[in-house]
Amino acid sequence: FFMLSPMVDTLHDVSLAMCGGNKAFVWEIDRRGVVLLSRTTGGGWEDDVGIKNLAVEEAEEVGFGISQNDSKYGVWLQDVDSLSAATLLNSEEILDANNADCGDVLDGPQGRIALEQLRFVHQNQSIQGCQDVLSSCSSVTRMPDLGLDNGRGWFTRMFCSATCGCRDPMGAINVQGCPYGQGRPCQQ
Repeated sequence: FFMLSPMVDTLHDVSLAMCGGNKAFVWEIDRRGVVLLSRTTGGGWEDDVGIKNLAVEEAEEVGFGISQNDSKYGVWLQDVDSLSAATLLNSEEILDANNADCGDVLDGPQGRIALEQLRFVHQNQSIQGCQDVLSSCSSVTRMPDLGLDNGRGWFTRMFCSATCGCRDPMGAINVQGCPYGQGRPCQQ
């Protein structure tokens, strides 16, 4: 026992260092580029760049210093079935479901997470609201890779639909990212 105890302690320390804290969750990025999270009985994730890593690293801390409600980079869903269902929606369905009144998402229940997404994509932690990113309403994003402007236009219109004028875009802005179109929330 005395010979094994130090090795067991070392293996436990190595496991904690390699695997981190909370591993009982899965994540997915929906077609808007928003990270969705859900608790599971398993664990594991792959390395990637961008906001995915921030959301996953943050999720690992849930139960070890922060709660799900403290998440800044990912949206926690009720269960794995909800996570799976969300990934089946196309971009328009996701935009419409999360902005049914064509308002500024920053003013709603997902406002804190939307604000962190805007700060991340604009690489500017001083952003406080939609007025701070108004100039990006007309920025062009190449989809699906978020090229040309690194997604600034897409995320700005998606999270600041009212500020960007998504209800009446007639030539003023690119409607990409706006829940605009026949039968959609921003259609007048």
